[in-house]
Amino acid sequence: LTTAHHRKARYKSASEMLFVVHCALVGYFKLPLNNVTKFCPHMTNAGDTLMSQASPAQMAALREVPPGLVIDVGCFDGKDAVNFARMGHRVISFEPNPSKLAGIRVRIHEAGMTNLIELHAIAVANYTGSSVFAVSKTAGYTDALDAAGEQSAAESITVPVRPLDSYFEAGRPDRIAFLKIDAQGYDFRVLKGAAGLLAAERIERLTFEFTPAMMPGKLAEAEENLLWLQQIGYACAPCYSRWYPVTESLRMQHGAVSIADYLDVFNHKKGRASARGTHRMQSHLRGFDNIVCMPKSSCQDCNKLT
Repeated sequence: LTTAHHRKARYKSASEMLFVVHCALVGYFKLPLNNVTKFCPHMTNAGDTLMSQASPAQMAALREVPPGLVIDVGCFDGKDAVNFARMGHRVISFEPNPSKLAGIRVRIHEAGMTNLIELHAIAVANYTGSSVFAVSKTAGYTDALDAAGEQSAAESITVPVRPLDSYFEAGRPDRIAFLKIDAQGYDFRVLKGAAGLLAAERIERLTFEFTPAMMPGKLAEAEENLLWLQQIGYACAPCYSRWYPVTESLRMQHGAVSIADYLDVFNHKKGRASARGTHRMQSHLRGFDNIVCMPKSSCQDCNKLT
């Protein structure tokens, strides 16, 4: 770890320091990860809730990317933003929940990353204006626009909303090295708000949570938007086989999984999906996955959704 900001970074614990060293070693030994799925986060349990967090493999992959801009939509607690910065990137983070902002700022300050991370207290979607935002009264893992998810367990506030296209339309770099989205079912609305950036292939890599049950349009919205990403020139790969070895044969044998077969897993169907073996993933995915995408021009060898 030789860059100046790595040397100056202050780690809150030995585990944080070891995480960064692990990232460096994963990159050094060049673990045989797919060109796309090496950017997958990993999944952790938070009580009875699944959530995505930066993985050592993902951080090692980002460390190999030339320093650039990382956009972090759904900053949550700031851990990912700090890790992105430690890998050599400037980070712009968005988090609309007022109750989280103070803790995020403290984390960024204690990590010595205030010069690399901008934090903006707005929601990101596909329009400009304001919206009702549901804040969980318990663990906080279901915060979302328009009270998506467990509405009965949330209190409502009003937050400003802005699309990424308008935010980056002037005076911002052309190259966005990485876009991370964690918007609790509104991830596709964030992507639609970045349609101009995506069409121009200014976003080199992106990852988002894929939870059809939390999307306003459920499976129909999921299918429409996966097809849309394909049409505008992005190749996408699901991350499930990074977590569950039982599905590795699916990826290795078939190379690509059809969008229809993939969605059957979330619809608890068999039939067509059973021919591919995807029904075996139903109990493992629990309705939740991450998807990673790149422009097709830089993704010739990736296993992808077709």
